[in-house]
Amino acid sequence: RDLHSFPTRRSSDLGPFDSGSAIYANSVNNVHAVQGCIYTKYWRDEGEATGQLGFPTSDEQVIPGGWVSYFQGNGCTSGERGPSSSGSAIYATSVSNVHSVRGCIYTKYWRDHNGPAGILGFPVTDELPIAGGWASYFQGAFCGPEPGPGGSGSGIFASGATGVHSVKGCIFTSYVRDHGGPAGHLGFPTSDEIPITAGAVSYFADNPCGSWRGPFNSASAIYAGPG
Repeated sequence: RDLHSFPTRRSSDLGPFDSGSAIYANSVNNVHAVQGCIYTKYWRDEGEATGQLGFPTSDEQVIPGGWVSYFQGNGCTSGERGPSSSGSAIYATSVSNVHSVRGCIYTKYWRDHNGPAGILGFPVTDELPIAGGWASYFQGAFCGPEPGPGGSGSGIFASGATGVHSVKGCIFTSYVRDHGGPAGHLGFPTSDEIPITAGAVSYFADNPCGSWRGPFNSASAIYAGPG
């Protein structure tokens, strides 16, 4: 059933004029409905069409495990557009798990990781500003014992100095649990996870030894091997 039929939805989640959905138009060819919990997120937290997400570029779509609506705004500076010519999206798996992904993190998410259908799964946080950049956390690729922020098992991190990179699985667990994530001494990732013989490695920007830099302009790395 549709998200907007969930009985746990509160009257305080209703939008302008006690609305539970809306249709937005900015041209004859761009008229789309936003509904349910995605609509609540859109008007309450994102400023509707006048906010960073801009106008919707699709109606709400049912996808495996949840729902998505695509929006035009806040795309990456590379100019690449996602599904339905989108620059951002709001994803939902339940009333309590509705999150936006936007900008260059969104481009990375759909282009390199196939969105929620890929290994990262659905987002479990919105994009979070952190010192030096931004982070979005996702449910997939979990490696115990403790999840990361929002119950996450992976993340995409972006900064002007290091670009946009994902960290996942057991490397992600060590990164956020043992090293403080991008706010810690390892800083932002400078690469995605790279397969190596019998394991994997991710490279990071900080904690250098003098002026020496390793692969991908790194000053540190986390390695994951068998066992």
